[in-house]
Amino acid sequence: MSKTIALIVGTRPEVIKLAPLYRELEASSYFNAVLIASGQHQSMAKQAFRAFQLEPHTDLGLMDENQTSNSFLSKLLASLPEVLEKHKPDLVVVQGDTTTSLGAAIAAFHLQIPVAHVEAGLRTADLASPFPEEMNRSVISRIATLHFAPTQRAMETLAAEKVAGDSFMVGNTAVDAVLWMNDLLESGAVKSTANLESLKGPSNQRLVLVTGHRRENFDQGLENLCSCLLQMRDEVEDIHIVYPVHLNPRVQDVVRTRLSKQERITLCDPLDYPSMVEVLKSSSLVITDSGGIQEEAPSFGKKVLVTRSCTERQEAIAAGTATLCPLDSPQELLATAKAALLEEGTLSGIDNPFGQGDTSKQIVEILARQL
Repeated sequence: MSKTIALIVGTRPEVIKLAPLYRELEASSYFNAVLIASGQHQSMAKQAFRAFQLEPHTDLGLMDENQTSNSFLSKLLASLPEVLEKHKPDLVVVQGDTTTSLGAAIAAFHLQIPVAHVEAGLRTADLASPFPEEMNRSVISRIATLHFAPTQRAMETLAAEKVAGDSFMVGNTAVDAVLWMNDLLESGAVKSTANLESLKGPSNQRLVLVTGHRRENFDQGLENLCSCLLQMRDEVEDIHIVYPVHLNPRVQDVVRTRLSKQERITLCDPLDYPSMVEVLKSSSLVITDSGGIQEEAPSFGKKVLVTRSCTERQEAIAAGTATLCPLDSPQELLATAKAALLEEGTLSGIDNPFGQGDTSKQIVEILARQL
């Protein structure tokens, strides 16, 4: 008899990182996979669903303008149990550290449904950074019975915390996703909408990809980032900065006020996933506070400057694929960025510390044994 696995997603990164696992589950005759969307980030999540040609079985559509974590969590806990009782899953899968993942784990726990946590064991040991994600991860680890850790460091964290259940080191599904999308782009099965020739300009300028959305970087942090980017543009003549601006109004207000209509700086709405992968592959440097890009970029030999004071992905720091550059020191970020541009290409041949693209396959094999 097949087992029903419910994968619950709410944000674009969750969709991207669980799409490869959903594909592997669908290909297995042993599992019936159910995809449930919370609607935490409605438009950006739908963008990711389209990229992988997926459609959720249920979309709760819970997103509201200016929602808080508390308001969204309360709506999710009120709505999700009915959906879970309808599908009667043998296991609920959550990914990462979002409010959707936390709420789904709590709802499943209350219904006595086992929980599997993909990307388990990441920690900064600072509840304020990232906020509230650090707390979310820790609570999910107390609820889950299966922990799929991306690295040995994450495994050691789970062991030190004496979490219940079984832990497995499998790599990160982000690598599965980015390599899958790269194959689709190279085969022509998927098209990027990014106009790289236009961005690089007539002198074939080098691309610097920038993203930013963390709460701890709101206000002065984003102001410092914008000042740094303007100075970098002035001091490095052969670069073009591409900044897909997060839809959060607190990000939009600062970034578009400071950087709109600036030469060699392109602001755009968040790119669809194929376009993001295409720009990432074509970039000379990445400046970001995103977790997913820290995991994806090493697969293409790209250096990442992480605009945070700490990261739960220390493996990237240790491997030399990422460098911490807190935004309270914009001049240090500028100096590090200029040095990284001079050293472009030095990461070629370094293995991605987060896996080689077989994480989802490993998880399905483990689930087949465990269930």
